[in-house]
Order: sequence, then C-alpha cells, then structure tokens
Amino acid sequence: MALHWGVRFSGALILGLLSCAPASKGPALSDLESAWSAPYAGLASKASEDLYSEAKARLDASRKALIDRNADESERQAALGLILLKTALAQARILEAGKRYEEAEARKAAAEEETRQAETLRAETDEKLERAVYENLARGILEKERERSAADETRRAKALPKDEAEARETAARLLSRQIITELEMRINPAKAMLGTAEDAEMRKLLDETGFHLAKAGEALTAKNHDLVHAEVQAGIASVERLLASLRKRGGADLERAEDAMAASIGDTGAEVRRESRGLVVTLPGRPKGTAKLDRKGKETLDGIGRILASQPTLRILVESFSGTPTGPAAGVKAALARSNEVSSVLAAAGVKLETIQSTPYGTESPMVPCGDPKAARSSERIELVLVFVVSL
Repeated sequence: MALHWGVRFSGALILGLLSCAPASKGPALSDLESAWSAPYAGLASKASEDLYSEAKARLDASRKALIDRNADESERQAALGLILLKTALAQARILEAGKRYEEAEARKAAAEEETRQAETLRAETDEKLERAVYENLARGILEKERERSAADETRRAKALPKDEAEARETAARLLSRQIITELEMRINPAKAMLGTAEDAEMRKLLDETGFHLAKAGEALTAKNHDLVHAEVQAGIASVERLLASLRKRGGADLERAEDAMAASIGDTGAEVRRESRGLVVTLPGRPKGTAKLDRKGKETLDGIGRILASQPTLRILVESFSGTPTGPAAGVKAALARSNEVSSVLAAAGVKLETIQSTPYGTESPMVPCGDPKAARSSERIELVLVFVVSL
C-alpha cells in the first residue's frame, strides 16, 4: 500500500512540474528574433516607424504568449511581427534605392553640364581658329593681288610722268577695283550654293560679306584705298567661311558630284580646276578681242552645255574677262557681249536660262598686270563657275 501511494505522489509531482514549465519556442518566433537582431533592422526603423513599432509589439506579444504557455498564439503573433518587419525592410530598401537613384541623376546632370560647357568652349575656340584661318587666307589673297598689280602701278606711273599724283591715284583705283572684283567673284557662287535655304548663321555671313562689299564701294568713291583693302579683306574672310561651311554641309555627296562633273567636262578638252567657290571651267580658244567665240570654243561649249543640262541642282556663273587695254568701259562692253553669247550657246544645248548668271568683269581681274605685253592674250578668257546648290 505504501508503495502504491508513493508512485501516485511522484507522478502528480512530475505532472505539476511539467505544467509549470514554459512552452517551447516556435520557428516563427525564432525567425522574428533572428531578423530583429540582424543589421538591417535599423534600416527598417527609419523606413517606417509605425510598421517597426507594430512589429516590436508583435514580438513582445509572442514572447508573452510563450510565457503563458500559449504556443499557437505565440506563433501567430511572431508570424505577424515577421511580416511587418519584412515590410518595413522592403520600404527601407526602396527608399535607399530612390536615394541612390537621385544621387546618380544628380551626378549625371552635373556631368552633362560639364560636357555642355566643354562643348561650348570647344565651339567658341573652333570658331576663333576658323576666323583666324580665313582672315589669314584673305590677307594672302590680297597680298597676291598687290604683288600682281605692283608692276602695273609702276608702268602706269611711268606712262603719266606729267602728273605723278594723278598716275598714283589711277593705279591705286585700278588695284582697288581689282580686289573688289575678287570679293564679288566669291559672293555670287556663295549665293548660288546657298540658294533659298533659310539658315540663320549662313545668312548672317552672307549679309556680313555684302556689308563689307558696300563699304568697300563707298571707300572707293571716297578714294580711301586703304579702307577699300581693309573692307575687302574682311569681306573675303566672311565669304570664305561661308563657302567652307557650305562645302562642309555638302560633304562627300558634293565632292562626288564635283569629281564626276570635272571628269566629264575634262573629256571635252576644257580646263577644269576646283576652288572654294566651285568648279571653274576655262574654255579653250581665245576670243581675240571680239564678242564672238571661235569655232573650237563653240564646239567645246556645246559639249559642256549638254553635260550641264542633265544637272537640275547646278547653277552656272558665266564670267567673261577682257585683256583690252583701252579702258574699263570698253573691256566690260566686250566681256558683256561675249558672256551673252555663251549663255545663248548653253541654252541651245538644253541648259535652262534661269540657272545661268552672266557677269562681265572686263579688265578688272587680269591674269597678268595690264601693260604687260602678254596681258591681252593671257587675260582675255571665258570661265564658267559651276555651283551645286547645297541642301541644308
């Protein structure tokens, strides 16, 4: 009997002790406690204080339920707490990613601004260098014109020894007219190449060139030949920049078109050379002081006309020069009659008249100085300037 009651007492004692022990920790609570001690828990608190506080409350509730031996409630509270903590962490990561994105965008904007400033500086530097190049080119052109006319000035001064001052003025005026002609011979091709395109920058260069040409004319009237030279130099610099810009816009297509045209015209026997203003074709045969082309010149021009008629975007500038030493008026009259005949021959070959522009330059652009025995023979010539209209 005593043994029986001892066994019953020991079993009750064990059951009592077991009932007083806390419930075992479930997996959800373990995961929540692990997550709570992880380094990113601090980020979650910054992302959403409400979610973080609610997750902390669920953790505390889970632990209390465990102490109260309510394992199911402990797991439920821990699972909810884990969801809240992970949600807060996700928001933290989104905020951090947004911050990094904003910083990256700020760095990108700063880099783009630096690039823009660098491009602006490079463009300004390129423009200054380009302007300097064409100003030097203009000075070189005028210097060649002065050298070419120096001998002519000496001869004219000797021809009028009775009035040295008048002789010098006549020579200076002739030189001024010649360099103005050099500018005019560049403006017409630039206008033709530009066509009707409305490009503000190029129109500005063309207007600048026209302004300098007008000022040079005024200076010539006032007998201020130094100012004529200065204005023409500035005008040539502007028009050469314009021609270079147009040729750059035309690119490889323009070069190929000019190469093909030069090869075709070269087969006719005419002399072809490329200048900044376009292809310059010198007709063979000498006009010999008359308004009529010789047979060779007509045959060559007819062949050239048939080639030009197939080019709708081409503009033809007819330039006629005279070597007649009888004065500018007589030279221009002969050159005008000759350029009109050239236009007629081209039209008969199929070239549209509206694509032809005739300009008689008379004696104002001699190949060698007037007074030289070779002047009349060398300077009397007909040239076609062929200009392709550039598409802008």
